Amino acid sequence: MFRFTKRAKRAIKDLEILNTEFPDNDKYDNWLSNSLKYQTRQILRIVWYIIGGAVLLTTFIEKETIGFWYNILLGIIAIGLLVIIPTEFVIREKKKTIKNGC
Repeated sequence: MFRFTKRAKRAIKDLEILNTEFPDNDKYDNWLSNSLKYQTRQILRIVWYIIGGAVLLTTFIEKETIGFWYNILLGIIAIGLLVIIPTEFVIREKKKTIKNGC
């Protein structure tokens, strides 16, 4: 996974260079946009798993059983949702920016 991430970051840098050198080539725009979205989606997928696990734990285990950890799990859910919403917004804005050539 680390190797793929390293390669993906290198590819994004190369695509950014190609995009600035050849702004009329729509393929570079599309590849760069999809690469950036893919990288961000990987992070979001991990956050969704964390939120899902916390929701399952708070759903099936009573508050009295885990005590203090119950509030921590609720905090994790809240923070996760606060991370996901702006990140989705950023993905859409990056896509618009790349498509507009800025």
